[in-house]
Amino acid sequence: MSAGRYSMFGAYSQSKLANILFTKELARRLPPRPVSANCLHPGMVATGIGNKGGVEGLVWSAMKAFLMSPEEGAVNSLYAAASPDMEGVSGAYLVKMRPADPNPIANDADLAAQLWSESERLVAKARSI
Repeated sequence: MSAGRYSMFGAYSQSKLANILFTKELARRLPPRPVSANCLHPGMVATGIGNKGGVEGLVWSAMKAFLMSPEEGAVNSLYAAASPDMEGVSGAYLVKMRPADPNPIANDADLAAQLWSESERLVAKARSI
């Protein structure tokens, strides 16, 4: 949870791994019905996420000229949410509207279950405040 030295790109990468792990665990827990849980990599999209100043912000600003627009980046999300091709698919990771293999760590079922448990613990803690 970035308790030590913070890195914007490190935190972003960790959050993306957690997104995949959480989605896979949710897909495993869902009963068989017309609900699915999938995640995706939208591609490199020119959003405001890196507009923070400093060296990282400068690098991000230079990169934005070569990245997809937010509208182009939304295509993969729209496909995952609305395409008939995705009917009955759950627990998938998509890149450019195709199933893809994420980092092998993201397929660790034990780690996904640990993340789920830690999420439940943090939510319960937040509710008690």
